[in-house]
Amino acid sequence: MEADFASLVRLYERRIKNTNLDFVRADVDAIPWNDRMIGIKGARGVGKTTLLLQHIKRDIENTDEALYVTLDNLYFYEHNLDSDNTK
Repeated sequence: MEADFASLVRLYERRIKNTNLDFVRADVDAIPWNDRMIGIKGARGVGKTTLLLQHIKRDIENTDEALYVTLDNLYFYEHNLDSDNTK
């Protein structure tokens, strides 16, 4: 079964819809979100994904302008992130 891009978008939309904003870490505002690249690291289960999804839901007016995916999704077994996907 080939994974398609639309399934990634549907998964993202479902995750955003189910992201709870009842508790947001105070440090979220200390992150330089406008930088070209940021790194967030930490042990499994500490809330890295939740932090990112909360930022998108809370601070980005149009959540269609963002896309959160994990690279362990089956889509990336069949597609890569190279700019030249014409092969």
